[in-house]
Amino acid sequence: MTEKDFEIKLCKHLRTAASTPSVLSEVRFSKASTTAESLYDLIQDIPYEVIEDDSRWNPFPKLMIDLTAGVTPDIVLRSKISGQNRIYIEVKKKRRLGYGRADSQVLRYLLHLLATTQRYPVSNSKDIRRAVIVAAPTSWFHRTANAEVWAYFIATHGELASAFDVTLGEIHLPES
Repeated sequence: MTEKDFEIKLCKHLRTAASTPSVLSEVRFSKASTTAESLYDLIQDIPYEVIEDDSRWNPFPKLMIDLTAGVTPDIVLRSKISGQNRIYIEVKKKRRLGYGRADSQVLRYLLHLLATTQRYPVSNSKDIRRAVIVAAPTSWFHRTANAEVWAYFIATHGELASAFDVTLGEIHLPES
């Protein structure tokens, strides 16, 4: 199975779950920076749109150009209540996170999420909790180069994410 196959399969599952939210409890975190154990804990019954590897992910293309130009998350979950992107998912099979250790894809997604969304929607209604997630086979997380960049991100930016109620999480996909 290729990286794109993993992405397509996860998107299909997320689209199915949009009409049957309980299915989201099957997408469990192996590790998360909050008490969330699955995507259901973040989304619950809130309607969302799945944006798959598409430039529509960034409703503010002129904002944060140095950070987001040329970057597109594999999967974005956008709330139909607030219209905000709430969850960014980067899918990996073998490739490393893009950019360097200090300016990785996941850091860029976290900063974009913080700059373009609100913890609580203006309407004071409940919304999807924010998250930056890497979905990859367990072996990806155990490769030294990947583990070092991911661990650096968590150690360096985990407290920032926590302060603004952004979950940083891992979804371990089947190896094939």
